[in-house]
Amino acid sequence: MDYRREIFSYLERSEGLVFTPGRRSDQFIVSSNSGGGFLYEPVLTVAEDLLEEYLRDYSQDLLDHPDPMADALSMTEIHMAEYLGTDHGDGLNATVALGFRRVRRGKVEFFLEQAPQWGTTNVR
Repeated sequence: MDYRREIFSYLERSEGLVFTPGRRSDQFIVSSNSGGGFLYEPVLTVAEDLLEEYLRDYSQDLLDHPDPMADALSMTEIHMAEYLGTDHGDGLNATVALGFRRVRRGKVEFFLEQAPQWGTTNVR
């Protein structure tokens, strides 16, 4: 399954977002077709291998669910929609960057960076 395509489709349908390829093959500039705007041009970093590893790890917490991978994907889509769809004031979203990255201890994390007044969050 192409998890990245699934996430893009979900965010396009639910939030009216558009993804334009960035400088690297795993980076995408996020914009909106639904009228909402951004203070900055958010960059979504989503390498297919890191996304799949993240979802497999996340699904381990959901083993009591009928389809842990599908639920991990769904929860990730919902979190991304929240972070990209939140109005931080004046109809604008303060997200600067979000996505998946490998941290020193080797795990893949989902990260969120917002305008300085909103801070940086390691989501999971």
